[in-house]
Amino acid sequence: MKKIFKVLVLLTIMTASVLITTTQTIHASGETFIIEDMNTGQTYNTTSPVTIIDNQGQSFSVLDPLNGFSLLFGTTDMTATYQSDTGKWELTYLNGGSYSTYPIDIFSILIDGLDVTVNTTSGPQTMDVFKLTINKREGISGQENFVTNVDDAKALSYFTAYFEAWDNVDGDLTSSIYVVTDNYTANKSVLGAHSVTLGVSDSNNNESTFEFIINVVDITNPVISGNTTKATISYTQTYNISAFRSTLVATDNHSSLINSDIVIKSDSYTANKTNLGTYTIVFEVTDDSGNTGTFTKQVEVIDDIAPMFSGPTTITKPTGSILTVADIKSELSASDVKDGNRTSSITIQTDNYTGHGDRVGSYTVIFAVTDTKGNTATHTVTVNVTDDIPPVWYVKDGASIVLASGMSLNRTQIISLLQATGQISVSSTSEITFFQDEYSGNEDTAGVYMMGFNFEDTSGQSSVHNFAITVLEDSDVDPITVEPDTDYLQVAWGFIKTPAGIIVTLILVSTLMIVLKVKLTPKKKTYRKK
Repeated sequence: MKKIFKVLVLLTIMTASVLITTTQTIHASGETFIIEDMNTGQTYNTTSPVTIIDNQGQSFSVLDPLNGFSLLFGTTDMTATYQSDTGKWELTYLNGGSYSTYPIDIFSILIDGLDVTVNTTSGPQTMDVFKLTINKREGISGQENFVTNVDDAKALSYFTAYFEAWDNVDGDLTSSIYVVTDNYTANKSVLGAHSVTLGVSDSNNNESTFEFIINVVDITNPVISGNTTKATISYTQTYNISAFRSTLVATDNHSSLINSDIVIKSDSYTANKTNLGTYTIVFEVTDDSGNTGTFTKQVEVIDDIAPMFSGPTTITKPTGSILTVADIKSELSASDVKDGNRTSSITIQTDNYTGHGDRVGSYTVIFAVTDTKGNTATHTVTVNVTDDIPPVWYVKDGASIVLASGMSLNRTQIISLLQATGQISVSSTSEITFFQDEYSGNEDTAGVYMMGFNFEDTSGQSSVHNFAITVLEDSDVDPITVEPDTDYLQVAWGFIKTPAGIIVTLILVSTLMIVLKVKLTPKKKTYRKK
């Protein structure tokens, strides 16, 4: 009688008829069934033995899907039990009032019935049509494929453990399986498909061979190495992506890769190089097996540009005009490319001017402004204080000013002369109010004119000043000594110089000031810019 041998392959994860070597070796008992509801596609697990009962008491059909879905038997209930001594599944079913046993070692059976219930690890499930799959199937020589990674090449025994051999007389011959040809072991580090042929003989020396393929593949991604530190670049500049790419190194477990194999996969920086923020550039390399590796570089666009000032850098003012640092600041403005107008943020960094506005010389004031990113700009304004008062003759008695004919003084110049004599000390914030002025309007008319003013400053100091201005008749006459035309003038002048004459003169002057007291406001402050 002709012997029939079968090689059973343990059920593994299948993808396009390729067996991935991840399933463990089968156990002698406790085999797993996979129950699939053919109407819903839902799957369930169960272990041996499994009981299947028709709830309606009607016969259901057990079909063989490997043989054209031919009828195996019809029954109202069935129990499937794995027999470890034979390696077969025994289907015990009700047959005409008594139970019959049907041995089967095929992949699966199809049960078609009405409201059939099968016990599962999730509890009893009722279905109309379902498929019962056993976790091993009959192998097909030359068509079974295994896959292994070249980086983790397995020994041949790892793959042969997935095969069992059965004989219809001798039973389990798995322990008698031997290797006929092995093209894999010597090429386990070589990518490609390598065939292996197994053989087994029964007690009557009938030999059966079985061929399968082991595919050695590379599934390891290549690696790109480089500087992973985030790069920072000004929005006014452009980060050199090509230059950075040239610093990267690509390596692979199997393929030989060079720098030119690295390409730019994505780039969110270039389109945003003038917009503040952090962007990524992704580089990619592909090996000969189609595995890809990536490298990500972050680029932060920053604002490192300080704001810009607009306004004068030099201001010229006479000693008599009032100019404060606040006045200078009001003429400045500042703007930033990213933040816009920053004028309101201008501050005074250094002030060498305040307190020297009435002194001839050059003084500096340094202003500063900072944007929201901390970038600071400075602006220096030089104030040149000049003396624009012409020389005049004056008497150092603190009470009189004598002017030659044709020479006139304005109020600012008069105040400067009084300051020069030490009677007052004027600052840029002083306030002067004239209450008597006989001189203005009579600058070209010879005579003696009374003037008076109140003086106040921010320190709280205040004083009243009265003085006389004498305008001489002829510019050629000595402004200090005037020759009288008659003896009466000689006598009068002689009297005035006496102690009694001085007292009388002061009384007359004081009386005139009380009568002619007039309060005048100061003239508008002026200064010149260069």
